[in-house]
Amino acid sequence: MPWVRGDMRIRGLRDTVGAERAEREEWAKLHRVACLTPRPGPERALVCVAAGITEYAQHMAADGPVFDGVLSPAIGDMLQGFQELLNGERGRLGGGTCDTWARNIADAVEWDMDSMEPSRDEPEEESTYKIVRMYRDGHDNETIATGVSLAEAQEHCNDPESSSASATGAEGTKRTAEYGPWFHGFEEE
Repeated sequence: MPWVRGDMRIRGLRDTVGAERAEREEWAKLHRVACLTPRPGPERALVCVAAGITEYAQHMAADGPVFDGVLSPAIGDMLQGFQELLNGERGRLGGGTCDTWARNIADAVEWDMDSMEPSRDEPEEESTYKIVRMYRDGHDNETIATGVSLAEAQEHCNDPESSSASATGAEGTKRTAEYGPWFHGFEEE
């Protein structure tokens, strides 16, 4: 009777799955108890380290944008060390549960535990530019402005008063008469 054997296999599978679930639940219970009332030694040390890292990460999150180019890598290093400690004695603490906690904290501070790099692209600092007055006839260039954005530099250099060819104001025409042809350009700082 093939259907009986099939049913027995399914029932056996259910029994195995049920036993595994019960074992996972027991480990989860032991883990929770260990976190609440850690035993002296490695168990207490791991719980204290995890609590300290968690508190610091929460403090970082409370201050605004989470990723910090100095502190996030430092938290990542501590989490990596914590994960390495899980290879030793850990008492009733579940290694997989602790590893998941470490990865969750790393995600919270925007740090990738696998690559040990930021988990998001750091915003690129916008380049700044300096505006320079350049002369054709051997006079030294003059820096007009520094620390301006690309848009500001372009706007300045598109102004008709930024070139001897189009300047009509008193200052521009005087400069042209005194020094000859000139124009304003910009370069990245």
